[in-house]
Amino acid sequence: AHITFRKPELVDRLNDIIVRHYPDMLAV
Repeated sequence: AHITFRKPELVDRLNDIIVRHYPDMLAV
């Protein structure tokens, strides 16, 4: 499921959290 946000700041913060907790997702 893809979630889109209007605030780039929120996206960047979520991406940072995702990268930290789920590094394997980067390989997709």
